Amino acid sequence: MVLFLGALAWVAGQLFFEKELEALLYSQKGDVADHDRVLKIVTPFMPEGALDPAFLNPANRDRLINVYEPLVRVDKNLRVKPALAVSWGMIDELTWDFRLRSGVLFHDGSAFTADDVLASYEQAIDHYSKSDLRNFLNTIDKIEVVDDLNVKIRLKRADPLILQKLSLWLIIPQEDVSDEKITFSGTGPYKLMQYEEDGNFIFERFKEYWGGESRFKSVEVFYEPDKEKRVAMLLDGRADFLDFVPGSMIDELKNDQRFTVFPFPALGVGFIFFDMSNDVWKNPDARLAVALAINKEELVSRLSNTLVRPAGQFVGNGVFGFNEDIFENRYNLKKARALADKSGLVKEPVYFEILDSMSWIGDYLQTQMKKIGVELRLDVIDNPDFLYAANQDISFLSYKTDLGDSSDFLAAVAVSDGMMNIGGYKNKRVDELLRLSLETMDPEARLKLLKEAMKIIIVDDPLGVPLFEDQTIYAFRKELKIEPRIDGLIYFDDLIAE
Repeated sequence: MVLFLGALAWVAGQLFFEKELEALLYSQKGDVADHDRVLKIVTPFMPEGALDPAFLNPANRDRLINVYEPLVRVDKNLRVKPALAVSWGMIDELTWDFRLRSGVLFHDGSAFTADDVLASYEQAIDHYSKSDLRNFLNTIDKIEVVDDLNVKIRLKRADPLILQKLSLWLIIPQEDVSDEKITFSGTGPYKLMQYEEDGNFIFERFKEYWGGESRFKSVEVFYEPDKEKRVAMLLDGRADFLDFVPGSMIDELKNDQRFTVFPFPALGVGFIFFDMSNDVWKNPDARLAVALAINKEELVSRLSNTLVRPAGQFVGNGVFGFNEDIFENRYNLKKARALADKSGLVKEPVYFEILDSMSWIGDYLQTQMKKIGVELRLDVIDNPDFLYAANQDISFLSYKTDLGDSSDFLAAVAVSDGMMNIGGYKNKRVDELLRLSLETMDPEARLKLLKEAMKIIIVDDPLGVPLFEDQTIYAFRKELKIEPRIDGLIYFDDLIAE
């Protein structure tokens, strides 16, 4: 009871009245619109399957977040902000109350109400057998319509991440709740006017947008898989913004005074992990020896330019649960040799299976392991699904923490029954810490739990070795300004024309 009262006080402290003011400020952006400007974006990412708001494919979502909106959104630092809900609060640990924004129109002219929220939920849960939202919304028991501008969301269990999950759920008009063709009628600042099978899109300013006039008259998004053609579109003026600069062309664009080249975090971390069925890994010293033998700065330098940066943890800095107090496992060959010898790691060859496209990692690890007296044998293959059938001592995996919370990684990879715990890692304390973090509403208490779990899987009982954080490199014309988002999403109106 004490814990719940503390959590309720925390929630109340950042909700209703404060959110009303913040929502008002959020809506005042119409004075910065560039009335006649057409923004042109070129990207190598093609939408997959149906362009449906119930699916979370990054290429699909990059386009649809400008057409549809959630109840709440996250800002560039993943802090929850108002969107179609102006305020919210916890009535009890299983009941959330949301006050909806008035005067909001869908692109088809219909008014947004609580009935659309209920219909959107039922569509995401019931009508789409392959909806990505089903897992994110699985703690919701039901949604109750109180009146046109008020809904209550009742949970099956306490969920400290419910607001972050709701930020992924895009609201559609109730008329679209069917298995028929999607109309792309959202409440966002841009209407989707043209969607071609070749991946090209045209968006147009929605003049009745509740948040004021959007920045651009229209936005054109071009799909171009060829990296040289993509860069050429930026260089010759056919594009203003290049999504994902090829590593081999970063320097060329950096040296061109017309453009800004900027690295954005991508929330993904690449790491190696150990197959715990090999008896040698049952000794934490053997795993620690591998960690200490890797100079991550040197490893990253082998990849041209700045597509990745060294990682010290399994989640990036800025993700909730990142433990800034972890300094262990720094590169130390002398200590690595001693631990490898003491643990028996030097006695038998170690096998590492790696994709051909990532073979530079295997080559580096092979060199470093040799320095500590360990023979690393590489199996380089081209099957992207190899991990699920692999039986190797060390394997490579990359994981993106979509919710900006380290419990996402722990639940998928680190706990005993994690869906992606391919190496069979087991630590009862980590399992317990995750369970507690998913039941605790107090953010300070949750942060302490998650930091302890991160320390265990890196220092005390290593799950594996984090190697690098993914980065996306953008390039855009100097007259555009943009602040990086941790989630890497592109909101058109985050691009400011000067």
